[in-house]
Amino acid sequence: MSRPREDAATRPLDMTWHPLDGVKVLDLSRLLPGPFLTQLLSDLGADIIKVEEPRVGDYARWMQDGSAFTAINKGKRSITLDLKAPGAADVVLKLAQRSDVLVESFRPGVLDRLGLPDDLLGRACPKLIRVSLVGYPRGPMRDDVGHDLNYVSLSGILDAQGSGRDAAPVQSAAQVADIGGALYGAVGVLAALHERERTGKGRRVEVALSDAALSMHAVHLQRAAGTGDLPARGEWELSGGIPSYAVYEANDGRFVALAALEPRFWERFVQAVGRPDLDGANLDAARASDVAAVFRASRSRDEWVAFLTKAGVPATPVLDAREALAHPNAARLGGTPGPGSPLTARASQGRAPELGADTDAVLLDAGYSVEEIAAFRSRGVLGP
Repeated sequence: MSRPREDAATRPLDMTWHPLDGVKVLDLSRLLPGPFLTQLLSDLGADIIKVEEPRVGDYARWMQDGSAFTAINKGKRSITLDLKAPGAADVVLKLAQRSDVLVESFRPGVLDRLGLPDDLLGRACPKLIRVSLVGYPRGPMRDDVGHDLNYVSLSGILDAQGSGRDAAPVQSAAQVADIGGALYGAVGVLAALHERERTGKGRRVEVALSDAALSMHAVHLQRAAGTGDLPARGEWELSGGIPSYAVYEANDGRFVALAALEPRFWERFVQAVGRPDLDGANLDAARASDVAAVFRASRSRDEWVAFLTKAGVPATPVLDAREALAHPNAARLGGTPGPGSPLTARASQGRAPELGADTDAVLLDAGYSVEEIAAFRSRGVLGP
C-alpha cells in the first residue's frame, strides 16, 4: 500500500536542526546588532557566552522593561567581566582561545585600548573568527558615533519614507541598519567557518552598519544613479507611490495592505470589486484616491482581507504587535517572540540569562580554579 503524498506546503521544517552544534561564540557586544547576530547563531545550535559589564550588564536589560534584552538573548550564557580591570584582557584571551567566533560592536580602537588588538587575537587564536560590527566603514566618518537612525538617514531610506511630498520623513519601527548588519555579520560567520574548514585559519570579518543600510536601499540607489530620477517622498513605487501596492483604510478605521503588484493580481482586484474603470490604473498615482474610496465604502478590514484572499489577491491586515503574535502566521512561536530561525520556523529557545549567572561555570570550564575565580572577584575583575 503506497503512502499518501505529503504536501510540501504543510510539511513542517526540521525544528531540531542544529548545524552549529559545537560552535562556541564569545559575544562582547550589546544593545541590538551584535546580540541579534549571536541570537541567530544560537538558534542554529551555537553556544553563546555573553560578556557583560558588572552591575550594569548589557544596556538593553534596562530598555523597554527588559523586553529588548529578552527578545534577542535567549539560550545564551552570561558572565560579568570588567574589561577595563587589570587582568581582564587575559581572561578574554583565554576564553577566545576556546572559542570559534568572537563578536564585538565597540567603536574602532576600543579593543586596542583594552589590550586586545586584532593582531594579538590573530596570533594567539589563529583559528578564531573575529567579527566587528562598526557604525561606519573606513573613511572620513570612521570614528563618529551613531545609531540606526543615523545610518538610515545617510542611506536615503529615511528620506523616502513618509506620506507625501511635503510631509516629514517617517522613522521605521524596525531598525533596518542594525538588523541588516546583524544578518550580514551572521553570513560572514558562516562563510568564515566554511573557509576555515579548507584553510584551518580564522579571519577578521567587519560589517559597517551604514553599509548595511545602503545595501538595503540598493534598488532605489541604482535608479537614482542610473537615471537621475528621484520621486518625491511617498511616491516611490514600493513606498506608497502606486495604487496597486499601498495601504488602505477600511470602513472600520483599520487598514489593509494591498500588494497587487503584478498585472494579473491587479486584474483580479478590479474584477473582484466590480470596477472595470480601474483597469490599467495600477501604476497611475492619480487614481489612488479612487481605490481608497473603494476600500472605505463597504467592508471592514477583516472582511476585505477575506474577500480579496478568496479572489486570489495578495491582501493582508495591518496588525498591531499584539495581533501579530496571535495571528496564525506567528502562532507557532508559542507567544515567545524573538528572531528565531526562519530556517526551522522555531522560536528562540531558552530563557534570557540573569546577569552574570554563568560566570563561575564558564571560567571553571576555561581552566581557572575556584581560588583564581575568587581572586578575580576580590579584585573587582568580575564585579561583586
